[in-house]
Amino acid sequence: MDFLFYRDLKSPNGDHSKIKIDLCEDQQVYYGRNYLAAFRPSTTRILKENEVFLISGQIQFRSESRKLSALILSDHLKRNEWPLNDDFTGFFSGLQFSGEKIIIFNDPIGLFHLYYSITSRYIVVATNLNAIYSITGSCLRESALLMEMTRPEFSQYGRSTVLEGVFTLMPGQLLVFNGKEIVSHYDTTIKTEDKQGDKNLAYDLVNLVNKEFQDFYRDHNSLMVSMSGGIDSRVNLAGLLSCNIKPRLSNFGLPEYIDSKIPWKIAEDFGLKIDIIDPVSYYNTPLN
Repeated sequence: MDFLFYRDLKSPNGDHSKIKIDLCEDQQVYYGRNYLAAFRPSTTRILKENEVFLISGQIQFRSESRKLSALILSDHLKRNEWPLNDDFTGFFSGLQFSGEKIIIFNDPIGLFHLYYSITSRYIVVATNLNAIYSITGSCLRESALLMEMTRPEFSQYGRSTVLEGVFTLMPGQLLVFNGKEIVSHYDTTIKTEDKQGDKNLAYDLVNLVNKEFQDFYRDHNSLMVSMSGGIDSRVNLAGLLSCNIKPRLSNFGLPEYIDSKIPWKIAEDFGLKIDIIDPVSYYNTPLN
């Protein structure tokens, strides 16, 4: 259900066909009159010459079909209705572009991430960072990488990402861009009452993971961790490093991919060896 949206703000009616897109292997591309959209075939979408609506995840309005639910949601957004009422359920993020107004939105849980970059030259919105990087070539934000490797929650805070000038939409956020200014609205309905329970769960989980690493890997001198650049592999690596275990890293990708540059940068900062492996040819290219 991946998708990407790009609009050139300097020349909105220019030729978008020369833009490099790296969303997914089965991506399809639609060139509107003043925008570009790429998507997986499974993505819920409404595509017109000067209008687009894209959904990642699943949106349900009462018992209506998936497509009709998307149409109803689109109408609600055009009427500036946010938060949504209880007739809507599901986990989703998405984008709507109509006229000169671009709306991106995320449900209050925030399961389906949505990333965006807005400059004086362009706006790009996508469901994965690699797709945005393939267009913008944004630099890595080292402070975000460091935070994700050291804090007990193993996660970035707020809207920052590991790419400079690229941000993530917050849970429950609706962002409106009219070409000149950005306005955000928030659905905070699920946070009206603070959930009861242990507030130290994240720290307890880290201690549990570290204990498992210490007990299981105590007699292992040679370990390899597959690094994708995502949160799961960083949790594994952080647990090993906290136990003074330095594994060798491997990554399936290409050196120019952002999902390979992130693991390479982590390896460089922590003095680890890493192999970037081309997933197509399985050609092993050691970088350290």
